[in-house]
Amino acid sequence: PEGGSMRTTPFAHQAGGARELRKPVGHGALVAKPCCKREAWFYRNGGPLKQFAPRFHGIKRSDTGVPSVLLEDLTSGYRRPCVLDVKMGVCTAAPDRTAVKQARCKLKDQQTTTGSVGARICGLRTYQVGSGEYVMYDKHWGNQLGFDEFGDGIAKFFDNGSRCRRDLASRFLERLQPIRKMMAEQGMYRFYASSILFIYEGSEER
Repeated sequence: PEGGSMRTTPFAHQAGGARELRKPVGHGALVAKPCCKREAWFYRNGGPLKQFAPRFHGIKRSDTGVPSVLLEDLTSGYRRPCVLDVKMGVCTAAPDRTAVKQARCKLKDQQTTTGSVGARICGLRTYQVGSGEYVMYDKHWGNQLGFDEFGDGIAKFFDNGSRCRRDLASRFLERLQPIRKMMAEQGMYRFYASSILFIYEGSEER
């Protein structure tokens, strides 16, 4: 669907991102993400990259007054979704941003693991099997991590309070290889401040 408006509620499983995700009322398998024209174009026309993105279901204006892309809710079907948002690349200063915004982005890139690692944790939430609660870390925590601390930060995503899910880490690495190959071979797109979203089932109940 294109155009029109929709009622929404807060999205419970957001881990990172600069803009608040919303849940469209009556569409349990979708999530509404505020977007700019460039981002909306990508979700609609992303070509071979679309295989790595949530399915696109149109654009509508939410009851917050913001134009939003309707995307597949990747946490749908999980009982206790654990979510990690990692912003990729060594530069988040898109060339179409204002000079002030570019300068701010470049400074943050230099001061965070964006510049030293080529990735920055924008937020994570992981389910603790013992307490039945979530542990959450936001973008401000991710901004404070140094080069030597980045690995430990990622490890927190796999720590369920009882054990470290190392088995999942190796499976994620396998799933990343097609993305790595595609990015190495394609020359059509440049990405600024784009994230990879990692999700796994936190509940270990059978």
